[in-house]
Amino acid sequence: MTQVSTIISAPNLRETLAIEERALDAWPALQTKTFAGWALRFAGGATKRANSVNPIAPNAEVAPVLAPAHEFYRQHGLPTIFRLTPLAAAGTDARLECDGFRRQDDSLVLSKPIDRIEKNDDAVLLAHIADDVWRHGFASANGIEPAARPWHERILDAIAQPAVFATFMQEGEAVAYGLAVAERGMVGLFDIVTKPAWRRSGAASRLIASLIGWGAMAGAQTAYLQVVVGNHAARALYGKLGFAERYQYHYRILD
Repeated sequence: MTQVSTIISAPNLRETLAIEERALDAWPALQTKTFAGWALRFAGGATKRANSVNPIAPNAEVAPVLAPAHEFYRQHGLPTIFRLTPLAAAGTDARLECDGFRRQDDSLVLSKPIDRIEKNDDAVLLAHIADDVWRHGFASANGIEPAARPWHERILDAIAQPAVFATFMQEGEAVAYGLAVAERGMVGLFDIVTKPAWRRSGAASRLIASLIGWGAMAGAQTAYLQVVVGNHAARALYGKLGFAERYQYHYRILD
């Protein structure tokens, strides 16, 4: 099986910060409070990325933000969640573990240079507005709970950067979905999902190629995405498409 190359032993903090800034913009919280090199994000509990504390400066120390974070999420009725990237200071993970935070969702951030613009794929529908049909299909394919959908849709509506919403059609059926957001020379790919019956059919590869092609037309020279460490099928696919590992992150959750 094709494996994604590993360079995580020495993450480039400048590159990490560049991707993190764009990724946080691409999937916005509905409320953000910055404190001591961290961003406290809230979006009604819909997705951990938009409802967690994220380091936004290299070597961000966790001690100053602990009390403000607990109070912030207590006020919103949510557990305190930290999303830890290489930007967090050394010892942050151990400190949170000692404080009772459990570890969850180890993930990788991958990127690749865009060396060519793909031709238009007639099977991929690209729209600059997420209409109701796309939203419903996307939410169903991603298994988003009905109670979380209103908040999820508010996140989609809050995307301020140029974005495109993709659907892969096969035999008259929508079988794969994804979205891309472009900012400052990079395009982020998010929530690429294929219906189970159509996996390994090439749908995801073609949808990704179209999203990257759109990003290139929007001025991006680099594409990035995230994948859970345990999703070996997706990691193999992204490796075949030329994506390489840049850094990893995981969550620490205090129930």
